[in-house]
Amino acid sequence: MSSYVTSVERLAKEEGLKEGLAHEQRLILKQLQKRFGSVPTEVEEAVKKLDVDGLESFGEAIFDFNSIDDLLAWLLTEA
Repeated sequence: MSSYVTSVERLAKEEGLKEGLAHEQRLILKQLQKRFGSVPTEVEEAVKKLDVDGLESFGEAIFDFNSIDDLLAWLLTEA
């Protein structure tokens, strides 16, 4: 039996995914602020451009960053 997905259900799912992604981006930014203090605007913008896979990779790599420069280098290679 196939299930029919209404346009309302599809839109709700898409909205939920967007909200989840935004939540993860905010969490990463909070972690960076706690680790490094202020976070440059360019870093915030780059984090907000990461998709789910990028955020997952970032979440693993965050422990390897010793400075904002390390973070920026990672973002430049991954973006």
